[in-house]
Amino acid sequence: MQDFHLIRVDNALPFLLALEDAGAPVEALAEATGLPLTAVRQSPDGVIGEFALWQFIERGAEQSGRPLLGFEVAEAFPLRPDHTLGSLPLRLGKTLEHTLERFCEDVTRLSSGSYYSLDQRSGECWFRRVPALGGQANSWQAELYVSSMVLQIIRLHTAKDWLPPALRLSTSDKRKLPRQWAGLSVEWDCAATGILLPTEVLALPPRAGYTSNRRREGRPNRLTFRELVTTQLEAGKTGIEGASRQCGMSVSTLQRRLRASGTSYQQLLEETRLELARSLLQNTTQPLGEIAAQLGYGHLGNFSRAFSRMTGQSPSAYRRGS
Repeated sequence: MQDFHLIRVDNALPFLLALEDAGAPVEALAEATGLPLTAVRQSPDGVIGEFALWQFIERGAEQSGRPLLGFEVAEAFPLRPDHTLGSLPLRLGKTLEHTLERFCEDVTRLSSGSYYSLDQRSGECWFRRVPALGGQANSWQAELYVSSMVLQIIRLHTAKDWLPPALRLSTSDKRKLPRQWAGLSVEWDCAATGILLPTEVLALPPRAGYTSNRRREGRPNRLTFRELVTTQLEAGKTGIEGASRQCGMSVSTLQRRLRASGTSYQQLLEETRLELARSLLQNTTQPLGEIAAQLGYGHLGNFSRAFSRMTGQSPSAYRRGS
């Protein structure tokens, strides 16, 4: 399925907490940017549109007077001792190069909206993040946050205060930088955010106290639009208009992309409803009326007819047979 620029919900939680602590009007900000706040609060394992999240963060940073919000959140929610970054298991390698290669592979579990790579050419190596949204949707806070988190990963192999020789930022206008980055050589208005890595740094093993993790998990699949529909359904607020707004595209563009993938919003919604209905009927004793309401059906009869049409059984018969 085509890339719809999605991100896992648990990436939003640190920013939501930070903005709430700062007294920002998060309800109004979410309404203005299309961020599904109910999903963020209730479905930490879910998937939402990345466009809406970073617009929410950008406006929140502006309204709360925190131009370095992305950096502040990265510092306030650092990598944990068990080597996890949000829902991403951080697989330390034998060398920094190996760790960053693994990170570039695995980061799609957190976000499908950007492209990460180690770019080695002309005797130089750059860790690169190409923001897929681009243009006006490009986020300064995202650049701050990702750069700071990647620096934390690098520092697991180098000194705890290590800084790169040079930094590239895709922001067109020069912004205030964290004082901790004072003296950095910074190039602005680049095609991608980049961190310069000297060759000798790439070969460093993890620092004392950190160990490489040889256990390999299956390569993660890219996030799918179906997961966003599931999150909508679990939060009780479905609709293609909200989904398109989250992804930063018009309804017609989203419909066209879904058609190109051989599906439609309504088809995905029905399939997801059926999957959740089966699970609830098999694994809970919830009354049918409650299940119908949870799945977004206005009346039990509507749920029964839809379920029977898709399965050839009534919900009650399906439950008895399971």
